[in-house]
Amino acid sequence: MKKPIFYLLLFSFIFANTTNSHQEELAIKNELCGCLKNNYSLTQIHSRLTNPQHINSLNPLSPDNQFSLNLSAGPTTSNNWSGYQVYTKKKYSVDEVSGSWIVPNIQPSSESTYSSSWVGISGGGSIQQIGTYQNFIVNSDGTTETQYEAWFEMYPDIAFTINNFPVAPNDKITAKVKWLRDVNNRSHFSLSIKNETQKAKPFKVKRTQKKSIVQRTEAEWILEASGVKGGTANLANYGMMSFNSCKVTMNGKKGTINNKLWKHIAITMINSTGEVISRPSQLQDKGSAFILTQPSQNN
Repeated sequence: MKKPIFYLLLFSFIFANTTNSHQEELAIKNELCGCLKNNYSLTQIHSRLTNPQHINSLNPLSPDNQFSLNLSAGPTTSNNWSGYQVYTKKKYSVDEVSGSWIVPNIQPSSESTYSSSWVGISGGGSIQQIGTYQNFIVNSDGTTETQYEAWFEMYPDIAFTINNFPVAPNDKITAKVKWLRDVNNRSHFSLSIKNETQKAKPFKVKRTQKKSIVQRTEAEWILEASGVKGGTANLANYGMMSFNSCKVTMNGKKGTINNKLWKHIAITMINSTGEVISRPSQLQDKGSAFILTQPSQNN
């Protein structure tokens, strides 16, 4: 039985009046539409809308969902993403995205700062992604700690930490998100991650998905200022990091970021005053690699 629209409107009113930004409000409204379409229970809706990491992970850079994207003249900017995205207008086109990165060595700061590095497939306001967290935490008692963890998110679920998967500064991480069909014509997403440096056991998860859930119009290689407490967090002091071996498969055709078969954009992260806080370099190694730097590292 479908849930009463009244409850969805109530959730919309509550969260629209407790969010910290217009971007969050639009993300929540978009999420509510998805909840209604998929006939979620009130418990499921509450769980999704009270998880800031999930709300901020909703794709802000889709050409059809630009609540965090500035496409005016000049560089493409976002308040929480930095890296590269490839995209197409044709739905259900992106079959696979993969890449590797070196885990940055996060430097201390006076307050808690956050970052996550990941690859993903997105479209229509939903996303499948896997990567690593790199955070510097200032605890309430004044003590500090640096957190390095692996995680994944398979829409419509929230993000999950991957247990027993070691992550440390300067580790080489490889990750892949892949869409496929089984012999019964069911749609699946497979997410995998491997620590090439520590030689730990790779992690892989696969789940059946309805075709309409993720429209698969975009693929990303991103450093993100992860969301906390209902807003975008302060970006961690990562200094510089690189993405390498960036590849995408679209409609059965495989290539790098700048392949002529699809479009791509470089995404610069800015803060609330418009200052650049993370910038990708031009593409290198035939379009398969780039470097991310913070302002003090830029020329």
